[in-house]
Amino acid sequence: MHMAHEMMLGKDIFGHRFQADQECKIKKYNFKKPDKFSKDQIRTISIIHETFARLSTSTLSAMLRSLALIHVAAVDQLTYEEFIRSVPNPTCLGIVNMNPLKGMAVLEIDPSLTCAIIDRLLGGRGDGATTGREYSEIEMGLIEGVLIRLLGGLREAWTPVFNLAPLLGQIETNPQFAQIVPPTEMVVLISLEAKIGEAEGMINFCVPYITIEAIMSRLTAVYMYSTVKRKANVSEVAPDLMFDIKSEALVCVSGERISLERIGALKKGDRIRLPEWKDGGAFIRSGGVPVLNLTRQARPDSQGLEFSVEPPVITKLEFLESQKAPPEADLQRIEEPLIKMSDEIRRGFESLQKKMSELSSWQESVADQLEYGGPPTEIPEHRTGGRRPFAVVTRDNVDWLASVIGVEHPQLIGMILSFLSSDLASDVIGRLPESIRPDIIKRIGTIERIAPHVIQEVERTLEKKMRAMPMEEVMRSGGIDTAVGILNYATRSIEKQIIEYLEDDDPELAEEIKRRMFVFEDIVLLQPEGIPKIYHEAGPQQFAVAMKGIIHEVHDHIFKCLNEEDLEELKSELEQTKPMRLSDVETVQQTVVSIIRRLEQSGEIIVARADEKLV
Repeated sequence: MHMAHEMMLGKDIFGHRFQADQECKIKKYNFKKPDKFSKDQIRTISIIHETFARLSTSTLSAMLRSLALIHVAAVDQLTYEEFIRSVPNPTCLGIVNMNPLKGMAVLEIDPSLTCAIIDRLLGGRGDGATTGREYSEIEMGLIEGVLIRLLGGLREAWTPVFNLAPLLGQIETNPQFAQIVPPTEMVVLISLEAKIGEAEGMINFCVPYITIEAIMSRLTAVYMYSTVKRKANVSEVAPDLMFDIKSEALVCVSGERISLERIGALKKGDRIRLPEWKDGGAFIRSGGVPVLNLTRQARPDSQGLEFSVEPPVITKLEFLESQKAPPEADLQRIEEPLIKMSDEIRRGFESLQKKMSELSSWQESVADQLEYGGPPTEIPEHRTGGRRPFAVVTRDNVDWLASVIGVEHPQLIGMILSFLSSDLASDVIGRLPESIRPDIIKRIGTIERIAPHVIQEVERTLEKKMRAMPMEEVMRSGGIDTAVGILNYATRSIEKQIIEYLEDDDPELAEEIKRRMFVFEDIVLLQPEGIPKIYHEAGPQQFAVAMKGIIHEVHDHIFKCLNEEDLEELKSELEQTKPMRLSDVETVQQTVVSIIRRLEQSGEIIVARADEKLV
């Protein structure tokens, strides 16, 4: 009974030819992860992307002026969720529109490779160090240019199978924001192993099954190589070269349309009407197809025939083909020039839009300056015929520039500073974090050639940021100088209360405010009897150094407050002092100011305020 049940179950599964003693090989099948691509299709995809790897090697080597080695490491099919989980965050994800197919794909570049590419584009050595931070707007603009160039190679690699026209849609850094298909959708993942200089990493191209489902039948080696062979047999030739080809040709005139029955009944001497002969129409046929139109010329002697040649019927050697190409091949020959023309038109429009945007921004800037005043702005580079890069950076906006580029890639900072004047670059680097200053100087010293389009992209983004930020208001408001100015006009009780609070809460800020509230030149605010006390506390030598470089009014005021003995001693010290660095003089002045504040706090001297009267 049990054996009969097994036989019935086996017949239900394997059919009526199943026998009980027949051995069967059972293959496991995962319904959650079905195989959508056959081995032949996987092999064809691998061949296509080997071509893409070779083209990408040439493209990146030329762009980065460094040897790039790229090859296909693996081609696998998996779910889209598995691919997204394997991608680091942040990374560089290019969302690609697979025109004319209805769907998208993802081109992902490993972070170490991305940093190396950015470093090389900016004139660095291409180290692959990564900080795990988000990419800046400037870096995203540079990577966008690289992805567009790589997609050009992808289009060429797919040509034997399909006239693909991939277009970069957007760039994401978080894999969770790149949900182009459901998580369970099957994809084919082409992993390219790349080495640029010393940096190594992966370039992954993820194509969902649903995107290329319409052309799955073409993903076979037989179709790919047959397409290549057909295209190799059909080549463009100039019309005048066609006459150099030796081929049998017939001059023909179109006759009337007759049935097969009448053709079978034709005999010698029967006549067939030639409707076009009266109008002089004729053509030359070679290889079974018309190649040239002719017009018969009338001759008075009625001896012989004379024809004039019209424009050629075809411009391809189609008549050399052994058999007519299938309609699909004809369609591809029509699509290819149309796609190329579409790409050229698109690139032309993008270039035109970029130039119009630059001119529009310049016009807006000029309009603002005419209305609100301000220095003239340089017009775009393509209008001026060339100018020094980053001319927009001036002494007035170094604080803003330091705050913007302080979080950028060190190579980018070094590239920008290398185009500034030495004094301006020194001012900017002094405002950057101490930890990155040595690395920036090292990169400036080893910087290499930089492509003009890279400089223009960085400059364009900086100018865009500058236009979007109201720098004048930011630079002229707030800061320690403003706080010092307020406290200088405050009453002594308010000043004391605020300074005491700051000394407990932020000692460094309190010390900086106290240092700026009273400078050495403010010694004129002291009572005359207070200056000799300060002179004796500081000593003649130190006081003489502090007086170097001060204005004559302060100089004369000090001389008037000293007695004859102290005055002679001070003048003698002034004559003996040698030239010194300004920074050393300022240090001594701060020492004297500290003595003044100490004596004021002890009540030994009084500093007069603007709102106070001494009685």
